[in-house]
Amino acid sequence: MSKFDLRGIDTPESRMAQDGYKLCPFCAEAIRLEAVVCRYCGRDLKVKKKTGFGTYGCLEWGVIGIVGLFLLVMVGRFGGTGSGTSSTVSRPTAARVVIAPTLAATVIPEPTAIPEPTATSEPTATSEPTATPEPTATPEPIATATPEWMAPSFEEICQRDSSMTDVQFQEYVKTFAGKKFFDWDGLVDDVYESGDGYWMYVEMETSGMVRIYGIEQNLALSYSKEQAIRFSGTIQEVGTIFGDACFPLKVEDATIVLR
Repeated sequence: MSKFDLRGIDTPESRMAQDGYKLCPFCAEAIRLEAVVCRYCGRDLKVKKKTGFGTYGCLEWGVIGIVGLFLLVMVGRFGGTGSGTSSTVSRPTAARVVIAPTLAATVIPEPTAIPEPTATSEPTATSEPTATPEPTATPEPIATATPEWMAPSFEEICQRDSSMTDVQFQEYVKTFAGKKFFDWDGLVDDVYESGDGYWMYVEMETSGMVRIYGIEQNLALSYSKEQAIRFSGTIQEVGTIFGDACFPLKVEDATIVLR
């Protein structure tokens, strides 16, 4: 089991893995299991392992060993002078080569046979047109259940069921605290500074406001009003006013990008 393979352990991370997500080992953000680059920090998730043989694999070392053994055998066989005897190396003497004239035989080519005329092939029968296949029905998309640790869309959170009482609705919005969400779109309404740091009001495209806490100073100074942003994070609390939800919806640990 790898360091980040949590499928066999009953933890929040293992439930993320069963739903097709994992945590980035560098920034701890939830990403797809198939991802090779983190969408948030941009780090490469591929891990290259080196073998214990250096730059060569097992096959290359095996071939090198066989070649070395063959060279040792050949040196032992032809490199020595023999046991107890001395060998005298004789110098090759120049030999006189006499080339006798030869009679070149004249080859008379045989007459080539005249090829017989080939039989004319009969015309092939024209195949009947194939029937056009009927179009197949497009399968309907399979609905995917939302994991327990992931929040639904902003619109679903803020839409109140008319049959709910106020007490039921207050308990309903509490169930979203601590859940993560991804890629919500909105416009910068304003950025404020408090004793705890900087925070931002975001006006959503549908009815409702989001308050993002924990913004760094350099980022807080870079945003302007009505700037289009896309952000992900963790829901801290769903606020209500006069029975309406998401006024505001408080968010922490947010990642913000410009659209």
